[in-house]
Amino acid sequence: MYVCKMNSLIKELHQKFCDELNEKWQLIVNQKGLLSESDDNMLIIELYNIIKESTGQGYHFRYLHHQEDVINNCVMNTALEKKLLALDDWNMVMKVLNMANNSGIKHLPETVKRYQQLHSRLMQNVFSKFLIAHVTTYGPFFPGKKPDEIMVSGITGNTVLDMVLIAIINEKSTSHDLTTK
Repeated sequence: MYVCKMNSLIKELHQKFCDELNEKWQLIVNQKGLLSESDDNMLIIELYNIIKESTGQGYHFRYLHHQEDVINNCVMNTALEKKLLALDDWNMVMKVLNMANNSGIKHLPETVKRYQQLHSRLMQNVFSKFLIAHVTTYGPFFPGKKPDEIMVSGITGNTVLDMVLIAIINEKSTSHDLTTK
């Protein structure tokens, strides 16, 4: 019983830390998904320092830039999976998959191939729209499967924001201090 309660508390703390990181990220990004006009990017420096400090305390940040990696590591088997599966666009993806499966039963290999290609394209579009909407609204930080792991979605829909995340995550473990001069 204590182990279960302890695991639950660890997951809750893990989620709260991700929420804190996402709140800081939301201060950096305005409602249009663009960098805010803030005091010489002090907020970026603050987020960088939080990540650097937490890395020193044993957290590992994993930057994910492939949609499938973000979906598999951050969405599936979480509350977000229900949101993804409830999308109208997802229903269309499943209809195309069913058509491909039915064509396979009827031995129409060329049709199956084209349906599978269409299915793949539709999935990429749905994943992209879903992830961009989620990251824009809530932020790019997700709890990992391990309590010391933070997943970072590199799917922001904005190249500049992607570059900011890459810089923050890749530089967190160096000995450099980000300060304003």
